[in-house]
Amino acid sequence: MLRKVLLASIAAATIVPVAFAADLPAHAPPPPPPPPPPLYSWTGVYAGVNAGGHWSNSTTDLGATDSSTPDVGAGLGAAQANGVIPFSAAANASGFIGGGQIGYNYQLNNLVLGVEADFDGTTGRTSSDALLSNAIFPLPTDTQTAQRLDWLGTLRGRFGWTPIDRLLIYATGGLAFGQSTASLSVINTAGLPPIASYVQAKRNTGWTVGGGLEYALPDAWSNWSVKVEYLYYDLGYSNSTIYYSTTDITGTPEFSSLNGRIRHNGNIVRAGLNYKFNFGSPAPVVAKY
Repeated sequence: MLRKVLLASIAAATIVPVAFAADLPAHAPPPPPPPPPPLYSWTGVYAGVNAGGHWSNSTTDLGATDSSTPDVGAGLGAAQANGVIPFSAAANASGFIGGGQIGYNYQLNNLVLGVEADFDGTTGRTSSDALLSNAIFPLPTDTQTAQRLDWLGTLRGRFGWTPIDRLLIYATGGLAFGQSTASLSVINTAGLPPIASYVQAKRNTGWTVGGGLEYALPDAWSNWSVKVEYLYYDLGYSNSTIYYSTTDITGTPEFSSLNGRIRHNGNIVRAGLNYKFNFGSPAPVVAKY
């Protein structure tokens, strides 16, 4: 009998806690952590504006020739040989540059490949004025050169790398085209006949190379990016030639010319603002931690 009572007590003591625990409310598992922010993708079409400055460090090389020898000539060659026409002149045009661009990027992991076209208008002009005379040519000869960059466009490839999210470091290069105008004039009212010649030359195609940084803005501004870049451009050379006819000191007809070889090149530093359109862009990639 005592054994039955003891077994019943043990069973009751075991069942009651289990039943009580079954009546307690269940605890929900903790919520998962929020997903990491999506990685920015540079893939897509973009367009924007830019503004900055340009400058050049080129020269105009001058070379004159006469049909007579310099010691008997009275033409442009004799004038240069005797120091009243310079052999070179500065052509350091500088000023403002600004315009717009459009392009497309494709991102592959940390690499970004793209193509960009831009068109900019410019200001700025440089000129050189050499008014020279000496004992052989006592009346001054005025040699003037001038150069300006009227407008410039480029069509470039871009090769970039993203060291961190939203920052793009890129190199760029390709075709440059534009209107870089140069002029050359020689004036000497005491010449026989008087010299008053003026010519103009243009050069429109060449190449460009450079690099820059671009940063995509976060949050509500994520379609916008800002950039700063440097470009070197080279539109090649052009030639302007002035012709002059007179007689030498022996009375023989003399024909002379002055050729100006002008280099059209320079540097650009500018900042830009781009807007990336959503069409053609992939879905954002979620960062992995």
